[in-house]
Amino acid sequence: MAEGKKQEVKEIKEIKMESEEADEVKEPVAVAQEVKEIEKVPVPEVVPEIIAVRPPLSLEKWVPKTSLGKKVFSGEIADIETVLNMGVQIREPEIIDKLVPEMKNEIILIGGRTGKGGGVQRIPVKITAKMHRSGRRLAMSAFVVVGNENGIVGVGKGNALEARDAIAKAIQRAKMNIIRLKRGCGSWECRCGTEHTVAFKTKGKGGSVRVELLPAPKGIGLVADDETKKILRLAGIHDVWVRTFGNTSARINLITAVYDALKKLYIYEKIAEGTPRKKVIEEAEDLAEEEEEDLEESEENEEDNYYEEVESENEYEDGENEESDESEEETVQIREEKPSKVEKEKEKEEKEEE
Repeated sequence: MAEGKKQEVKEIKEIKMESEEADEVKEPVAVAQEVKEIEKVPVPEVVPEIIAVRPPLSLEKWVPKTSLGKKVFSGEIADIETVLNMGVQIREPEIIDKLVPEMKNEIILIGGRTGKGGGVQRIPVKITAKMHRSGRRLAMSAFVVVGNENGIVGVGKGNALEARDAIAKAIQRAKMNIIRLKRGCGSWECRCGTEHTVAFKTKGKGGSVRVELLPAPKGIGLVADDETKKILRLAGIHDVWVRTFGNTSARINLITAVYDALKKLYIYEKIAEGTPRKKVIEEAEDLAEEEEEDLEESEENEEDNYYEEVESENEYEDGENEESDESEEETVQIREEKPSKVEKEKEKEEKEEE
């Protein structure tokens, strides 16, 4: 019985081996036939998909109001550098949305609340309360920094009843306050010639806070607190030493001081070229005065046009009333020529006395 079972097992193994060998012979033939069939089937051409870049929602409903906005909307101005070189104040955030679409933003943690283990926990929105008869009314304020990480940065503050609206307002105002930076390699330890730090030492002030930005060699990084790093990172500065003085826990004053220091880089450059500091400041004031005068002139021209239209409408009425005015003047002259009753009585009395 055991021998019979062994023979059956051997026969089964032999059958399996023969079937496997047959499959090995058939496989390449089947593969070749499948390849021929696949070649006969027409393959459609792959057309690359064209992905349309949609503009931001703010641009879809944008109706420009200022002359600068109209030029940007029509395509006459297509670069942010030309706007900054013109020195015109930006009064519409949509201008930045169109010219600098890669603009990023960071929220500065200006608020605070009591933490679980004591101390202060920083939050992105500052909450203030006002007492009314109906109870407390809360208001939110936010402080935001925007920049393209390539030499353009701006700051702005927004107030609203809700946190989301306050942040949105702060972003819009920050876009309207953008400035251009002067970067370089001002460190005597590096002298690589690339724009990785500030070109020279600069100072800024905001409230009681004073800030000094010192050029640093490559590899040092941003030697500053976390909130100051946000504005420096968005400004495109990779290495810098920061020294601060005053109440730096007031985050708004701290960031304003850093912003003031960055703004002065171009003023110092003009002074280095030989232009006196007073003259540079006077030029900036003159530009602001010219903008105000242009606005006043435009308002006056609108008023003059309105009054001219009103006068032209009244000319016809004046022409009709000329005849009546002439007749009135003639009657007045006749009345003046005729003597009054009082004069006649006086003349009679004088004659009687004589």
